[in-house]
Amino acid sequence: MTTPIALVAGLALSVLGVFAGFTVTRPPALAPGALVLERQAADPLAELGLDAEQAERIEALHSREAQRVEALQRALADAEDSLRRAELQVPFDAERVNELVARQAELVALLRGTESRVVAEIVALLHPEQQRRFAELRAGAAPGGPEVAAPPPAEPPFEDAEDARGVGI
Repeated sequence: MTTPIALVAGLALSVLGVFAGFTVTRPPALAPGALVLERQAADPLAELGLDAEQAERIEALHSREAQRVEALQRALADAEDSLRRAELQVPFDAERVNELVARQAELVALLRGTESRVVAEIVALLHPEQQRRFAELRAGAAPGGPEVAAPPPAEPPFEDAEDARGVGI
């Protein structure tokens, strides 16, 4: 049985993975809830016709974020394992279970914040037509389907991005 938080985490990570050229999987050797990024054989970003500089910058972005995502994934898997054990404790400790559920929600929020930041950084590297296609891919639109508008022009970046990372996004 998969918890709703694990499903949300899986969804958030798979979306992040699709646009960083990685996918979320759960190797059978790991505990339920454990998620791992692995290279996809076919990189969805290849559909965007990236030039060499764009590809290099996106790879650098992935390299920069991989350690953080992996640490958050491990922490989420650990929280899931702890929650599963706590659910079986006799007597049942509702306070402990609530703490673990809150921890899972916090970790999922951190992963989603990371995804949003990475997506925004990727969009900033793309040309308008690539941005439109990227938006289609994010929306799950098929070629020839309804047209998806490119995102609006970006506002100037947050001046102190390092401080933003310190608050979990």
